[in-house]
Amino acid sequence: MTITVGTAPPEATTTIGTVSPGATTTIDTASPEATTQAEPQSVPFDDNFSDISSGWVDNNLGQYSDGGYLLDTGDQRYIYVPSPVERIKDAIVEVVAYDVTIDPTGTNYWGVACRFVDINNFYSLEITNTGKYDIVKYSDGEAEILDRGERKGVIDPKAPNRIRADCVGNTLTLYVNGQKLVETTDTEFSSGYIGLYAKDGLTPSGKDGPAPVEVWFDNFKARKP
Repeated sequence: MTITVGTAPPEATTTIGTVSPGATTTIDTASPEATTQAEPQSVPFDDNFSDISSGWVDNNLGQYSDGGYLLDTGDQRYIYVPSPVERIKDAIVEVVAYDVTIDPTGTNYWGVACRFVDINNFYSLEITNTGKYDIVKYSDGEAEILDRGERKGVIDPKAPNRIRADCVGNTLTLYVNGQKLVETTDTEFSSGYIGLYAKDGLTPSGKDGPAPVEVWFDNFKARKP
């Protein structure tokens, strides 16, 4: 797959796409957690996914594909796939992400997860196929939107977008295509794993759409501040 990144305008249940910042909602703790088999890598860590033995899981949730890495939610509401990077406190993570879902039936979410403790405890910094963005905290099986917004002309839902997630100290910052979109603070998680995230949101009628969400990632970079 050959794509160009534009500089102009990426069985659990959750409803974070339908609640306002500060609200919480319960998720199913049976959601799958993928784990890597390779030895943990230190930062800085760069991966263009050309080497299929670089340490990412390769299964029905996440797989090396067309020179990149593909997440497929299948019949799950959301999935997280960890990078090969060791557990880390502060990290700056960048990745190119392209929503390649065919005929999406609702809102698709995708981006970077940081300070991942387990499937019920982590942060996600994400964008959507409607041009919006969120920073979400999953804590003990509940999703809380820490901040969200929409800025026209920055996110192109039909093209690759460069996502940058800064998880430094108590501050979480989301950049897309070089522009800072949102920054918030939270103190619950101070360290964890970093990785990729995709979520199948609800349809406008509030129902879970039948189609999976597929997101293609490339040029993953992780470093310390």
